[in-house]
Amino acid sequence: MKRWFLSVGIIDTGTCNVRSILKAFDKIDVEVGIVKSAQHFSDYDRFVMPGVRSWDYAVESLHTKDLRDCINSRYL
Repeated sequence: MKRWFLSVGIIDTGTCNVRSILKAFDKIDVEVGIVKSAQHFSDYDRFVMPGVRSWDYAVESLHTKDLRDCINSRYL
């Protein structure tokens, strides 16, 4: 059983290894999953967008997956 009450979604922009981050959260018993599209955005309470190698590519990926609007509507 996970001991944290909040769930964390790792936003997959396709620019880094999200599996290693997933394993790190899992190791400390945090409910965690990978967000690959807008339809999964509402499944999580908090989000991590891992460091990216190419910011332009990451932003385009967010836009393509309709995640940019989800982030804007929740946090701006």
